[in-house]
Amino acid sequence: MIYPPQGISTPSDLTTHTAVIDAHHAFPFQHMRTGVYYMPWWTDGGGTVGLPANWLHGFPMLVTRAITIDRLAIEVTIAGAGGTKARLGIYNNGANLYPGTLVIDGGEVAVDGIAVVAATIAQSLNPGIYCLAIVTDGTPTVRFHGLSMSPIGANPATLTTIYGRWRVAQAYGALPDPFTAGAVVGTSDACIFIREA
Repeated sequence: MIYPPQGISTPSDLTTHTAVIDAHHAFPFQHMRTGVYYMPWWTDGGGTVGLPANWLHGFPMLVTRAITIDRLAIEVTIAGAGGTKARLGIYNNGANLYPGTLVIDGGEVAVDGIAVVAATIAQSLNPGIYCLAIVTDGTPTVRFHGLSMSPIGANPATLTTIYGRWRVAQAYGALPDPFTAGAVVGTSDACIFIREA
C-alpha cells in the first residue's frame, strides 16, 4: 500500500501540498537564493591556499536543477604581484568525471589586491555535474573550502584524503577547449564560488 506523505490526509489532497512533497524530495542545492554565493559541493571548513602560476585547476560542481549563473568569484586573501590576473570558467563533465569541453570562459579578474573578485557571466546550466576552472599568471593566495565529499572520490590508499580537484600544467591565457589532458587529482581545496542570477 502506498501511504500519502506526512501531513497529507488523502491522495486527493496532494495538489494542495506540493511544498511538502518538494521538501521531502529536494536534492541539495535544488533551492538556492539569488544574489548570494555558493560553493560547488558540500564543504567542511577551509582556510587559504596559494595558487601556483600556469596551472589549470578544475573543481566538480553539482547542478540539481536548471539555473543561470551570473558570477564566478574567488576571494583573494594575499595579493599576487602587481598586474597578476586569473581566468575563471566552467567545463562540461567528461569521461570518468574528467573535465570535458568548455562551457564558458568567464574572462579575466585581477588578483593583485585583497578582495572578492568576480567574473560576470550569463550562463544557463541544466542539471548535471560540471567543473569550475581557474588558471592564473601569478601566485595569489585565495580562500578555499574543503569538500566533505566529492564525486572524484577519495585516496584509495588511505581513505582519508578527499579528491576535490583536478590540476594540470597550462600556460596562462584563454581557457583551453577541451580541458587539458593529463591532470591529476588532488586534495579538496575548492576556491571558486557561483552566484545564481
